[in-house]
Amino acid sequence: MKKKTKGLRSLKIILPHILRYKWRYIIGLVSLITVDVLQMFIPLLLKNYIDGLKAGKALQEIYMYPLIIVIISASMITFRIIWRINIIGTSRHVETDLRDTLYSHLLKLDSEYFANVRTGDLMAKLTNDIQAVRMVAGQGILISTDMIVMGSLSIFAMFHLDARLALMILIPLPLISVTIYVGGKIIHRLFNKAQSIFSDMSAKVRENVDGMRVIKAYVQEEAQIKEFQEINDGYYKTNMRLAMISSLIEPIVRILEGGVVALVIVYGGYMVIKSGLSLGSLVAFIGYLLMVIWPMIALGWVINLFQRGAASASRLLEVLDVEPLVKDEENALDVKDIKGKIEIKSLSFSYKRNVRHALFDITLKIEAGSAVAIVGQTGSGKSTLVKLIPRLIEPDRGSIYIDSIDVRDIKLGTLRKFLGYVPQDLFLFSDTLKGNITFGADDAMDREIYDVSKAAGLWRDITSFPEGLKTFVGERGITLSGGQKQRVTLARAILKRPKILILDDIFSSVDADTEKEIIRGIRTLATSEKRTTIIVSHRLTSLTWVDEIFVLDKGKLIEKGNHEELMKRKGLYYKLYQKQALENELKG
Repeated sequence: MKKKTKGLRSLKIILPHILRYKWRYIIGLVSLITVDVLQMFIPLLLKNYIDGLKAGKALQEIYMYPLIIVIISASMITFRIIWRINIIGTSRHVETDLRDTLYSHLLKLDSEYFANVRTGDLMAKLTNDIQAVRMVAGQGILISTDMIVMGSLSIFAMFHLDARLALMILIPLPLISVTIYVGGKIIHRLFNKAQSIFSDMSAKVRENVDGMRVIKAYVQEEAQIKEFQEINDGYYKTNMRLAMISSLIEPIVRILEGGVVALVIVYGGYMVIKSGLSLGSLVAFIGYLLMVIWPMIALGWVINLFQRGAASASRLLEVLDVEPLVKDEENALDVKDIKGKIEIKSLSFSYKRNVRHALFDITLKIEAGSAVAIVGQTGSGKSTLVKLIPRLIEPDRGSIYIDSIDVRDIKLGTLRKFLGYVPQDLFLFSDTLKGNITFGADDAMDREIYDVSKAAGLWRDITSFPEGLKTFVGERGITLSGGQKQRVTLARAILKRPKILILDDIFSSVDADTEKEIIRGIRTLATSEKRTTIIVSHRLTSLTWVDEIFVLDKGKLIEKGNHEELMKRKGLYYKLYQKQALENELKG
């Protein structure tokens, strides 16, 4: 992992996206500056008009001033539309690009990363944090430029009209910036707290929806409602405090603003009477004062906006700076085809949380087109071993070869294209049966869907549903049984026409008849398509037909051979098989 970037430096995250749309930003900023410059002429025109009236000039001599103000106002509207489209509008493009970047990066990360982060935190980053960064790319750039240009021009104009009056009001004006800054700091802290509670709430809702059956089975509805209410109540209280602080800041600023204007009116009026300051100059000065108050308000606000954006950018970098543990090596090969021969040499693997190796010094060979089984007691390392073949995880040492090529020398996309993998932890998308079966193979024909559904022992279930393949399975396939989910994921894997098919405990939730149907379909397709098939299962009685069986125990390969050979040795496989056969006999 890269070193964590803190502070405003974290906002470098948006720089590439801003540069991508640099010409839109340039057009927008030029239009914004044009509006600010044009705005500077309006108080001067009012000054000339008022002084002209006071001097008794004829209307035909001064009528052009109101006309010029109308023309300037119309021009300002035009340029204001241009900068809104090119700055605020473009910030939405930056937001979209940044969200795409973050989501794309998430899909490249390893499954181990997602085991250590909460879904609610990731959702908050993809929504609220990206929105806070977008505010910097839009409002932040806009207000910063407007504040500098308008503030500088207004102060210059005020000193040009009357330096004494200008010096007097520059003393209390910074109080407005300080008020905004202090209030903004409190708002920023409360915002972060609300953000954290929102993440907790999102994670809670997601967890409860996924575990709804368990909650109902253990009659925990009231307990879960109470826990959610506590989180929701904390979110409500934090947002109420946030709203209260926000509502207090504006009146305080308005009081300070009104006080400064009143001071100018009183002292300026005195100067009009006693010191020769023209009435038109006083009106123009008040106009510029109102213009300079905005930069004073904006200064404190924009500082907090950048701080909030920087904090959110830091949280985004916590994800973007994570390097995938599994990635393409330099000069990785784009293999066009494989036969399916697998060799594993001196392979060891351990999970970081465990001291003991999950796998230790595994060496084995699987011939192309053969069907093999990997068996052993719970925790022996079976699932870990098959995860290493598609490089879902990386070994500590040792190598895996496919057709004599190290899998690390094959591009990940290419390697996984040739593999079909059905994991233990099944996952179905909130889609139809057809959408789940054809995931990754959208162009599959109806005949192909029928064939793989038949091979997976699923077709009878499909025809029993009123909507057939159009049946909506619900989130994570909640409307289906465990066995149906397994068969849908099996059909999905077979539809890829993989050269290597890996099945991890796919018989655990099916009955004996369905199991036989699935085995018959797998054997038929494996033979006809010359596919290498690897089956991980606890049901040893279902594996007597495979070409070779590998027996793992405590992460080590202790036996290998076909069913008859292993039974003759009377080792661990023999004991496990006999135990299961006896259990089946007692059940039957």
